[in-house]
Amino acid sequence: MKRWFIISLVVCVSVISCYSREYLRYSNLPVPEKYGASQYRDLNEQQKREFLKNEKGYSDSIINDILNGIVRIGMTREQVIYSWGRPDEIHRSVGSWGVHEQWVYRRGDFKAQFLYFENGKLTGWQD
Repeated sequence: MKRWFIISLVVCVSVISCYSREYLRYSNLPVPEKYGASQYRDLNEQQKREFLKNEKGYSDSIINDILNGIVRIGMTREQVIYSWGRPDEIHRSVGSWGVHEQWVYRRGDFKAQFLYFENGKLTGWQD
């Protein structure tokens, strides 16, 4: 019993540290120099469209959603970050079922929006 607990704890810490490195990678949203900017947010709309199509391989419908600030069920964490930016808070639960995340976006006037992810895919939200 004690050994199983220790192994589970090590696995959980490993998974969390893996995801933490992934979020650090998103912090600046770098783009190739050929776009004339160092970060995604500095691109104009046409450059963003080209970057998302050519570099990320997203479909036209996903690109349109991202550029219009829309999130949809099934989007990846990265697609949501391109659409809404980085969340203000991330709450993560790790278990045998996988990784469950709640992202919190604060939108002024104390209103918060919550996005829910299961294993890296958007599964729901709450306004």
